[in-house]
Amino acid sequence: MASEFQVEVWLLFCLLIAGALFFLYVFFRLGYVLGMFLGAFIFKRFFKDGDNERAI
Repeated sequence: MASEFQVEVWLLFCLLIAGALFFLYVFFRLGYVLGMFLGAFIFKRFFKDGDNERAI
């Protein structure tokens, strides 16, 4: 049987891994969204046609 100290260390280790994965997910998600936004902004700013603003 594991001692109480070992159980606490394993729980802390698992919480640390879960927290690291959560922050990695959040940062990659934010980076993806910001990258898409910047890509769309740059595309609209520099590669815009004049006639796509016209009504059909």
